Amino acid sequence: MALMRTVEQLAEGDTAEFPVASASELDLVRRWCAKTGNTVVSTMMVEKDTGHVTVGRGRPRNPATMIPADRMPGARLWLYTNFHCNLACDYCCVASSPKTDPRLLGIETIQTLVVEAAAWGVRELYLTGGEPFLLPDIDAIVRACVEQLPTTLLTNGMLFRGLGLRKLQAMPRAGFALQISVDSPTAEVHDSHRGAGSWNRALAGIRVALDEGFTVRVAATISAHDDPALDELHALFDGLGIPRADQVIRPIALQGVADEGFT
Repeated sequence: MALMRTVEQLAEGDTAEFPVASASELDLVRRWCAKTGNTVVSTMMVEKDTGHVTVGRGRPRNPATMIPADRMPGARLWLYTNFHCNLACDYCCVASSPKTDPRLLGIETIQTLVVEAAAWGVRELYLTGGEPFLLPDIDAIVRACVEQLPTTLLTNGMLFRGLGLRKLQAMPRAGFALQISVDSPTAEVHDSHRGAGSWNRALAGIRVALDEGFTVRVAATISAHDDPALDELHALFDGLGIPRADQVIRPIALQGVADEGFT
């Protein structure tokens, strides 16, 4: 009973030491831990049948399956700066298009949110839309975000000319990255979803951003890890001068239900 009362008050991962007066008591502790999801951390037998046992609350964490700190829930804050876009991609999760209600978040709200996020322990900001480069003050928004936390802005990369280029040039380089989607190693698939000519314009935008000294990530979604397009995408991005660490190529996330669970 003393064991149970003590362990139930421990925080996950904390330990407590208990005396054992016999081998049977030690066996009882082991069996209790196995049944309750706790852990025998160590034993030290002073004599043949007496000693101490250290019990930890919960199961030991496996580093191979632990979520990295920067991927834990709450580590990243995503902000939808707006919902209108210069494209109307057929798979857009928020149905953005040139006709969509902009639903602007606004720089004052964004500033408030990022200050609060930093205070709460958020590690990184992501700005997305819609197309953020349609906002006249996107450069000021980015500067306000970077002052607080490392920031990534998702863009289709197609508006880096004229006023869009001037807004790009006004953005900070340190603590900031642009993420541009390229859906395929050739124009056919990309343009079938995003519109004719969008693939070439996306690559042109990547080149402009790199020439301006920005960190550029490219994001692509493929059918599976063994998709033949994987090697072709790496070759394309390598040729653009994008480091492998900034080539974000992921398989489609599957949806559905399972008849049986698995571990």
